Amino acid sequence: MKPIFFILLFFTTSVFCVSAQKPTKPTNGTKEYFPLSDSLGGWRTLTNTKDIKQIAGMDKTKLDDTFEFIKSTTKNGGLLVVRHGYLVYESYFGKGQREAAPNLGSCGKSFTSIAVGILMNEHPELFPDSLDQKIFTPAYL
Repeated sequence: MKPIFFILLFFTTSVFCVSAQKPTKPTNGTKEYFPLSDSLGGWRTLTNTKDIKQIAGMDKTKLDDTFEFIKSTTKNGGLLVVRHGYLVYESYFGKGQREAAPNLGSCGKSFTSIAVGILMNEHPELFPDSLDQKIFTPAYL
């Protein structure tokens, strides 16, 4: 599967799983939440269906349906959903697990491509030949 598929799937999941009900704001009085490291407890989680709906504004049944769809598209993976500073959903299948460290080389190419595109846009003087710029030259090596 291409990485873009999973990015689109994430956004699709976000759109379909958010309920029409306006979710409540986090109760700690701040706009930003930074989770503790896993060794200190990690993300605060919601496991109760009622809390998931009320605090995160999401439907657990739709998240379960999305997870089942993802399982049908690949052998290994998982679905994690974070909303309003809460880990709302976490499920894995196949070789997917929380501690897995998959080879993300292909995914890194997408981010590198975007970063170079931004660099070319913001500093066109560095790329006088635009996309035809030769980089394997003595000037760069």
